[in-house]
Amino acid sequence: GFHGSTAQSAHVEQVRRATRAAAVSSAQYDTDEIAVRNPGLGLEALKEKKRQEDLERAARRETARLKRQGEERKKEQEDEDALAECERQARQDVEVTKDGPEGGRVKYEGALIVRIAVHFGTAGVWTKIAEARSRGADIPLDPKRIYLLAHPDKCRLAEASDATAILNAQRPPEMVEASTKPTGRPSRPEEYPVTPAVAVPSRSARDVVASSLPTAAATEAGSAAEKRKDPDDGVLRTFAEIKELYKGTYSDEELEAYWRDDCTPIPKYNRRRG
Repeated sequence: GFHGSTAQSAHVEQVRRATRAAAVSSAQYDTDEIAVRNPGLGLEALKEKKRQEDLERAARRETARLKRQGEERKKEQEDEDALAECERQARQDVEVTKDGPEGGRVKYEGALIVRIAVHFGTAGVWTKIAEARSRGADIPLDPKRIYLLAHPDKCRLAEASDATAILNAQRPPEMVEASTKPTGRPSRPEEYPVTPAVAVPSRSARDVVASSLPTAAATEAGSAAEKRKDPDDGVLRTFAEIKELYKGTYSDEELEAYWRDDCTPIPKYNRRRG
């Protein structure tokens, strides 16, 4: 033991007690740091507080999720209402021009494409055209035919030029993801992108006849005086007239594919009669 004065003995004992107290305090800090920093709160109370904070965070996340869902549903409803308004305007366009001259009449599908393009712009035009097709509009799957329906030469609406520019500014999804070209349609894949094989209508008799024609009969390789029926309006035109009508809107390669694959040749016996 320690041998000294009473005062010295008391000092040594005080140091020992302080050392033991410090050791106990350090052990508590290591086992429960939160309890040391929050005196007056027991461990169970701290666990309950943490559980409540987790619940509050989860509730805030759920509120934010529901808010996003509500905004998305609101946007979907607004888009649906806007598409219905485009359909109404297109019907009105047809009604207004139905008694006009033949060249001034407006087709419903062409007017609908124009109204959709002008309202939704480049960001949503092709998606909304597909939605309009699913709602019953007789809009073709081929993007080239869609361009033609909205072209100012075919659709006599003041907004047709703007609509054509919007359609040309954004490539349609069907043209971005080209799939394998079916057999029996002899043309280069890069000239005629194929739409996905979803909801593709059966081939008509005209398509079957056109697919059996030799490739050499396409474009200017044939007779310069040869006329074919333009499927857009049923008018007989030479390839030179097709190029002149649609120049500036389509490339030469697209017009060659249109002439070869879509324009209907005149049967030979009809040519002899003419």
